[in-house]
Amino acid sequence: EGDVLGKDEFWKQAAASVKDAGVEVLVLNRNFPPNAWKIVQRLQVEASSAGRRLVPLPVIPSSASVGQNSNAVCLADMAVCLSAVQGRDAHPGKLDRTSRETCRVASLFFAFYQGVTAQALLGQARAFFQAIHPAARPVQVAWLRAGTEERLPASLQALLLRVASASSNSSPAAWEVLEEETRTAFHSCGDGGGGSTAPRFMARERLPPHEVARALLASLRQAIAGHEETVGPKLIHVLVPLDAVASLLASLRPLLPPDVAHRLDATLAGSKEYHVTLWHCNGNGHPPGVPEELVAMEGREVSLRVLALASDNVATAVKVEIVRDDEGTGSEVEDDGGSSRTATVPCFNLHPHITLWSLPGQAKHSNALLSGDGAAARRHLHAEAASSAREEEEGSASRLGASDRDPSLGDHGRGDECMGDGGGAAGCGGGGEAGLEEEEFHVDLSVVRGDGRDTLSMDLRGRVTRVEWA
Repeated sequence: EGDVLGKDEFWKQAAASVKDAGVEVLVLNRNFPPNAWKIVQRLQVEASSAGRRLVPLPVIPSSASVGQNSNAVCLADMAVCLSAVQGRDAHPGKLDRTSRETCRVASLFFAFYQGVTAQALLGQARAFFQAIHPAARPVQVAWLRAGTEERLPASLQALLLRVASASSNSSPAAWEVLEEETRTAFHSCGDGGGGSTAPRFMARERLPPHEVARALLASLRQAIAGHEETVGPKLIHVLVPLDAVASLLASLRPLLPPDVAHRLDATLAGSKEYHVTLWHCNGNGHPPGVPEELVAMEGREVSLRVLALASDNVATAVKVEIVRDDEGTGSEVEDDGGSSRTATVPCFNLHPHITLWSLPGQAKHSNALLSGDGAAARRHLHAEAASSAREEEEGSASRLGASDRDPSLGDHGRGDECMGDGGGAAGCGGGGEAGLEEEEFHVDLSVVRGDGRDTLSMDLRGRVTRVEWA
């Protein structure tokens, strides 16, 4: 319950709960605008570390479906929220009847949805959370009576529009005026004549809490039952045995800087598996369903020819070519010119690769490294880390956990590397811009082979494997 726990304690308990085998359904009651959604990715990592799956079901008020064209949240939503905030006692974030910041925060939250229609918000929520699990879906629940927006009194509507349109740069005196006017409107007793109509409007239009709770539970039951339906595999990959990777690292060690070699050895010692992702249900540019040619390959052994290595202070990966292998020899097909070539296995990553090490949640960085975009990707991570640090220092109540950075919400990052939505960077090292280039290291292994060092164990074997949702 967000109104009982402070921000830090709330997310700490959420992280512990998703790992608790005794928790099957976890309800997080907290204002959760889109800029805070990314913390669910870190909860997913925490759940995965305990061998559990997380199916997020974002709850969105159905009043949003009749919101203004330019804002997914209607003024009636703001009215009820602001009234409740100004009437509550002892809020952990001090946003209660004693605060003089309620209008400013309400205006800030309203602005989060400005320019986003109700349908667009539902679409964004569906896309974001289905990237975490394909059975995720928005759950809409009514908490206001139908048609509330149309019945909003004109005087109250005008006051709320002033709150919504106030700038964050408005003077303290301007906010104080709005604070006084809204409190008077919301909490004075209407006399049936010239007095405020706001209290009667709130009492009439807000659905009883027990009705809202009953409707929410029914919607959640339906959504939870739906997620048990088959949603297809999570990914298809080539599973590479640990002993094969150990032989590869032994061959590569003379070519590597000592710090890189040490990281790879330490990762191997604690690893459960290495793989090459061929297709992922949420992969960037990957088809929505499992391609038939990969279905036909399931269970077959393939050869992996290691072509190059790239490393920086975020990830280390080897680029590979995946070759179909029939009874120990590469199958041959004719190309358009009539000559034969070895048939490769389809891979929907731009650069088929094995991530040998990465920062927590940053296995996706392997794609940037092998594309030559490592420096740009590192700059982006540094910018995100700096922005997160600023948000944490500000401690604004409006952030509601979006900047939480808990290093425990991560793993060594070697999974689902084709996805573009990994957890937050735990820092990229390198000391800012000066460290962005000097940390990067590349080896063209085709040149090494050409130098006659073909005795190196740079060819691996693996098996095409389907991975279901845990």
